[in-house]
Amino acid sequence: MKILLIHGLSRTSLSLLSLELYLQQSGWATEQFSYLAVSETFDCIVERLRVRLQTLASQGAYGIVAHSLGGLLVRAALGLNSLEMPRHIVMLGTPVSINPSRT
Repeated sequence: MKILLIHGLSRTSLSLLSLELYLQQSGWATEQFSYLAVSETFDCIVERLRVRLQTLASQGAYGIVAHSLGGLLVRAALGLNSLEMPRHIVMLGTPVSINPSRT
């Protein structure tokens, strides 16, 4: 199973490099998804991610580890089409919206 790593806002793929190396040493295949929020729109990044997720899904089971904005991008990309869902999603510091009427 391949694990896709997605960094947060104002970060780069380097911010997840130590996690990537740890996962590789533990026997996981990894790949990083990079974006530059100052030069791409949210929708453009989501579309690129959707295409990447389609490719990963066509290769078999996959998982995602996303930090902050990366988790929001994942939620948006998975909600667009009937993509094959990842086996696991781990979101680190991703904002969660709470419906105030439910509290």
